[in-house]
Amino acid sequence: TGNAANVYLQQLGNSNTADVSCGLTTSCSATGGGNAAALDFRFTGNSNTLAYTGNGPALQAAVYATGNGNTVTMQQTSTAGQQALINLTASDNNTVNLTQTSASMSSLVLTQTGTGGTTFNISQTGTYSNTANITAAAAGGHRGFHPHR
Repeated sequence: TGNAANVYLQQLGNSNTADVSCGLTTSCSATGGGNAAALDFRFTGNSNTLAYTGNGPALQAAVYATGNGNTVTMQQTSTAGQQALINLTASDNNTVNLTQTSASMSSLVLTQTGTGGTTFNISQTGTYSNTANITAAAAGGHRGFHPHR
């Protein structure tokens, strides 16, 4: 938990859990006087869990996961916009839950490759300029997108 954040987290192996919060009591922003928080999460293995909550003026979060049965839960709340990149490579039977709330812009790029199903639950709420770009190459899966304006 921090007030200024540039975070890189890498977990190798199975059944890891990461619970990351940025800006719970005050908004988080980047070190060096910047106005963005940059978070980079990387997982290699199966049955890993990421729970990320971010609150700040401009949030950037990236998740790279390789493996099966992983769960990614992200909640971003921003006053000036936010970006999320989620890349699931050679991954099956994963679950992605993403909620983005902003007075300005929300952006998501989600890519998934694998032979099994992955469930995407995505919600973007804001006054304008919500964008979701989803590419899924799998034999099965459920994709739900719920834009709210």
